[in-house]
Amino acid sequence: MLARTKHTPPGFRFITVLNQFGLSPGESTRTQTTYTMESKKIIGLILTLFGGGALVYGVLSITGGEVGNGQAWGATILGIVFFLSGIGLMKSVGGGAGETGGNQA
Repeated sequence: MLARTKHTPPGFRFITVLNQFGLSPGESTRTQTTYTMESKKIIGLILTLFGGGALVYGVLSITGGEVGNGQAWGATILGIVFFLSGIGLMKSVGGGAGETGGNQA
């Protein structure tokens, strides 16, 4: 390990430790971005599935004769909101099969 002297900048020691474990700061940033994108895809999928389920439940309740039921309308509205936000999140992340990943040259 490097001993910290007054000539060693504070960030140098951290970078040296990362290099000892085979990580460079650029690789660490890439890994963090990958995890962030993967988590956004998972959250988008969960929102889409939950929204679709709530939307189906709400629409079936309304068409089943419960037009005056506030719970059916609430489920329908929340289903629309969650479904559209999940789809929007997954579209913004991109990178699926056959996609180029957005505005890449």
